[in-house]
Amino acid sequence: MAHICGLGYLGNKKQIYKSLQSIMKYNYRSSAYEHFNNMRSYFLGDEAALLMASYPYDRPESPFSYFSEVMTGFEYTAAIVISLFFIRDFPEIIPSVDEIKGG
Repeated sequence: MAHICGLGYLGNKKQIYKSLQSIMKYNYRSSAYEHFNNMRSYFLGDEAALLMASYPYDRPESPFSYFSEVMTGFEYTAAIVISLFFIRDFPEIIPSVDEIKGG
């Protein structure tokens, strides 16, 4: 949002990009077929989504309760950031969010 308001990047651009790469690598799911969620499922079948969090290496003994869920606000926020600055690198994010949320 700061960038849209003319303030530029509030952090190191390389670190921001690396964070977005990690979100896409570890939290993006192109479908729900191989995703287990013991809480509430907000995406099903061949729908794509971004998980709230993931633990690609060592999952804590007590992760926060809803880490494996998807949340609309989170997905839209990530999609906006990615579309503004890095859409060429992550073109799948916008259609995925639009599809699961009904456009």
